[in-house]
Amino acid sequence: MILADIELAEASVNELHSVPRGKLRISAPLYFGIHGLAPALGDFLRTYPEVDVDLVLTDQVADLLGGAFEAAFRLGALEEKDVIAVPLAPFGLTLCAAPSYLEEHGMPTCPADLANRECFGCTPSGPATEFIFHGPKGEERTSIRGRCQINDCQALRRIALDGLGIVQVAEVLLTEDVAAGRLVKLLPDYQSPSRPMHLVYLPDRRPATKLRAFIEFARNRFALAQASPLSTVSAHA
Repeated sequence: MILADIELAEASVNELHSVPRGKLRISAPLYFGIHGLAPALGDFLRTYPEVDVDLVLTDQVADLLGGAFEAAFRLGALEEKDVIAVPLAPFGLTLCAAPSYLEEHGMPTCPADLANRECFGCTPSGPATEFIFHGPKGEERTSIRGRCQINDCQALRRIALDGLGIVQVAEVLLTEDVAAGRLVKLLPDYQSPSRPMHLVYLPDRRPATKLRAFIEFARNRFALAQASPLSTVSAHA
């Protein structure tokens, strides 16, 4: 097994101390790129002023072997071989509502309580018709209803902020609202669906300084909640 930490450690001492510079071409899935990666890029660019980032957002699998990209974010199970994969926090959904909605309709305590609430969600194929949870009894599915159907999570965020109902959307979209108290996370004993996420790049005994800097940035910024931010594995079994 090739570990990413070993891969990075094999760079020369001189290169380890050189200044990251040049253009770095990265690919990311559309929704994560818009709501997760793009808002974080400012910190990376300010930290490394001599690096230019060419970020391409696409839900198609970006070609690393063809040389078009130096690294790519992947959602879901990894199918590629001979790439170095850095595990990141899963791309998960979360269930939230505004305090005003909860004051009027009460706090749900289990998925069954959602049957009598205004609930909204979306999937890649359109508005959601059910919410899925993993709880003490295993997987639970709850049919939902809402007075309008919306297939965009940003619009659903607005619905939630306006106190019109309960939403289950990408957690990365609601992090700031929850921290600020504008939204409240619901059903803490039940986990909403999530997909594993990795940053992948090709093995190289001397990876460019700019790429090493971005790898460190990504795995600290999007670290696994219960793992060391330096935890990395290879996708090569």
